[in-house]
Amino acid sequence: MSITRYLHRIGHRWYVRVKVPPSLQGRVGNTHIRRALNTRDLDEANRLKWEAVALIRAHLEQLRCPAAGDPAERLESPRIAPEAQAKPVLTITLPDRLTDAANRGHQKLDELVDRWLVGADYLEQTKQQHRQSYGELRKYMGADPKPGDVTTEIAVEFIEDHIKRSGKSYATKRRKLNSLIALWHWLGSRRDVPRGFNPWLGFRLGKKNAKKSKVLTKRPYSMDELVRLLTERPPYPGLADVVAMGLLTGARLEEICALRIGDVEKDGGVCFVSITKAKTQAGIRKIAVAHPIATALLSKRLEAASNAGAQLFPEFKGGGYDDKLSWAVSKAFGRFRDKAGLSRETDFHSFRRTFITLMENLSVDQVRIARYVGHELPTLAFAVYSGGSTAQTMRETAALVRYPDEVERAIERFIEPASGRRVP
Repeated sequence: MSITRYLHRIGHRWYVRVKVPPSLQGRVGNTHIRRALNTRDLDEANRLKWEAVALIRAHLEQLRCPAAGDPAERLESPRIAPEAQAKPVLTITLPDRLTDAANRGHQKLDELVDRWLVGADYLEQTKQQHRQSYGELRKYMGADPKPGDVTTEIAVEFIEDHIKRSGKSYATKRRKLNSLIALWHWLGSRRDVPRGFNPWLGFRLGKKNAKKSKVLTKRPYSMDELVRLLTERPPYPGLADVVAMGLLTGARLEEICALRIGDVEKDGGVCFVSITKAKTQAGIRKIAVAHPIATALLSKRLEAASNAGAQLFPEFKGGGYDDKLSWAVSKAFGRFRDKAGLSRETDFHSFRRTFITLMENLSVDQVRIARYVGHELPTLAFAVYSGGSTAQTMRETAALVRYPDEVERAIERFIEPASGRRVP
């Protein structure tokens, strides 16, 4: 299943290209029909191609089964260019209800999955996970099925024979099943399957097998583990600074890596950091950073900056499906943790777990903690009606961040070459 399905590029422009059935090739005068989409952008071409494909197919269907005595058979059909020509984009369009009716029952799931994901507001990584889940179903069925080919009986067999016996963790099995549930919800909204029909609902995967697969439960670091981890600076450029920021602010890895110079403002001995790229809406926030190591680290990077739009951590380059700046950093941290001999029950996110544990044991109010780390607020009053924390409240919360002395000394030794400042 390719993202360029039905697309053909000539020069720098994209065209839609549909194969003509052998029985109609004599009437059409070619083996394929091609139509210009008048765009150089692949994403835009994927959005535009479906209407052109639907119109071409409706025209082919009309040629295959014309109404008895229908004069339309003798009239000039919609101008559709043969393979050897490149005509302007189609000027005759069909209403959605007609293109849907012309295609319903003929489109197969490969094509529909492409259409679903091109228009869906998912991260690219999530789209790839959806494609993989459907790809396993396709392989199981041994062909490119139509939506109606997937019956409840087939769904039961696929879940029992494939998903449950895959040996994957419970979370992975659930994710794959949820992908198919989401796909069938979308098919139902288009009436490619009857509304309300979803053969993937109602299954319980169970967690007994997941326990046997030795799935590690992620947890915070102990203070001894932190001292051990911070004994030696990692060789990966910028990673030491990010580790310190994660431990001293509780921010997520991508939130830290994505910071720009303009996101940090100095106000006396405190830095106010605006986190604009977050996992959830609640994660978009402004926090105060008052710990002397963190403020020294931020100040040093601000002094070296050229403009407000520059990366705070210019060492990092984007990677992965979504071009995340944290893509390679996460892998580098995993290697660093393994070299330190720490359990894989810990990861970079464990700094966030550790920070929240610290704040809880310092008796910080849960609303303050939620606002600082970017979690959903516990009540409607705070989530909707409150205007948020004042700068003074944020300063007071940030001033509480302090680890046991042995950890503070370890952080100081770990980051001192970069910060050039000692902790009082």
